[in-house]
Amino acid sequence: MNAKPFTKQAWANSSTVSHWLKFLCIFLLVLGICFRFVNLGQKVYWKDEAYTSLWLSGHSRTEIIANIFNGQTLRASDISKYQFPSPDRNALDTVKQLATNDPQHPPLYYLLGWFWLKIFGTSTATLRSLSAFLSLLIFPSLYWFCRELFGSAVPGWTAIALFAVSPFHVLYAQEAREYSLWTAIVVLCSAALLSALRQQTKVSWGVYSLTIVLGFYTCILQGLVVVSHGLYVLLTQGWRLNKTWKAYLASSLIAFVGFLPWLPYLKQIDGVGWTATPIPLSAFIKIWALNLSRLFLDVQFSLKNPLTYLILPILVLVAYSLYFVIRNAPKPTWLFIVTLLGVTLFAFTAPDLIGGGRRSLINRYLIPCYIAIQLGVTYLLSVKIFAPKSDFPYFWRSLLAILVGLGIISCATSTSATTWWHKYSSNANPAIARVINQSPHSLVISDSSFGEVLALSHLLEPDVKLRLTLEPQQPIVSQQVIQEFSDVFLLEPSRNFRETLAQQAFHSQRVPRVQNLWHLQQDSSPKVPNDRAS
Repeated sequence: MNAKPFTKQAWANSSTVSHWLKFLCIFLLVLGICFRFVNLGQKVYWKDEAYTSLWLSGHSRTEIIANIFNGQTLRASDISKYQFPSPDRNALDTVKQLATNDPQHPPLYYLLGWFWLKIFGTSTATLRSLSAFLSLLIFPSLYWFCRELFGSAVPGWTAIALFAVSPFHVLYAQEAREYSLWTAIVVLCSAALLSALRQQTKVSWGVYSLTIVLGFYTCILQGLVVVSHGLYVLLTQGWRLNKTWKAYLASSLIAFVGFLPWLPYLKQIDGVGWTATPIPLSAFIKIWALNLSRLFLDVQFSLKNPLTYLILPILVLVAYSLYFVIRNAPKPTWLFIVTLLGVTLFAFTAPDLIGGGRRSLINRYLIPCYIAIQLGVTYLLSVKIFAPKSDFPYFWRSLLAILVGLGIISCATSTSATTWWHKYSSNANPAIARVINQSPHSLVISDSSFGEVLALSHLLEPDVKLRLTLEPQQPIVSQQVIQEFSDVFLLEPSRNFRETLAQQAFHSQRVPRVQNLWHLQQDSSPKVPNDRAS
């Protein structure tokens, strides 16, 4: 039996049923807010967040290389200058450094972060609290979006319940990056578009233009959202240049003009080549499925864990919900969900499948897709539970309870953890810092990327000594240096660096049970040039 689409008339008699949904939604919303703000300073501050702090400091990459990666001995506390806003730098310096060094990250979030730290302090927990606060904007936006998309408040309450304890959204609400803000803006601009199409007023189209500009200045992937909106207007309005088309094109043009000041800097985008690295198809499919399931369940399964089969019912639910939306929702409703999902999915998955790569495995890139998927599940549950004459409503209520229960378990697990899967490159840092900090007089030598060094500096004792270089051939180790310190460690050294040290009669050995850390000692006899360090 096909359930009836949402209409105000269809839900006129569901008020008594929806009381429990409102209570559940409010309870989960409070719980979700708590999850977003708890233990913000506990998780490892990873490389990407360290870059956020670098740009907020107003210092440049060139300054870092000249003053830190020069082979000279410095203390861990000397690095903090490049991790917090400097007294001699202002917000415009932050914008300048982003434009010069990292233009793929537009400045809106970083400007907010600069003022946030100036007002509330400079701890990592304080910076992350900005992301947590901005993530709360999704809830009023989501309610408005669902009212516009489904024509009823019922799916709005359901969506808030699911989003509040979604482990994916909670995870990025606790990270000092722009993705929680972008999530809220994707929902907000989508609601603004539907409102403008319904009202056809200058004010409503002006609001839509403003939300698009905000989206562009938050994340350049907002362009894919705009494409999905344009495709939706095309499929619902046709090719004829009517009043709606003119208003949409005018709003889009205004938004484009508003983003023009940042466009020239996008020519300098760099550092994303690793996303084209090939990956075996079997691993690609597993990671894709695992990422998708993290919308509802995330207890950090490994790919080899038999419990990963628990994600199969979630994948079935997602597939069925999208099928159900297309079969039962009004055409404008399911078209919006499909276009929001399809454009971003195609943009990242097609290059991966054709030329190889892992672009679509970076789940923060797929935020519009995940929003669309959660809206599909929202529609399915709302119809099955609340539509008149719906089949097996108690089964679907139980399913809703299971989903929010899985979300609560996942959020409770991840928020209490020190590390998590999305901080992959820095998850070893707590163990590395413990070993180094326990040494009475240690030296850390590294030629690794300065992002990793900046991230580790948040965990090191202020007096820990470091010698850093980006040139493995630079002679920064000597017999005198080895004898001066009780322990000399190599942090994530490149192979060339270790081979160079081996040729200079220095022996490196992995620290047991600690990734990316080696203990350096002087050999009793020199090694021949072709030998490798063990």
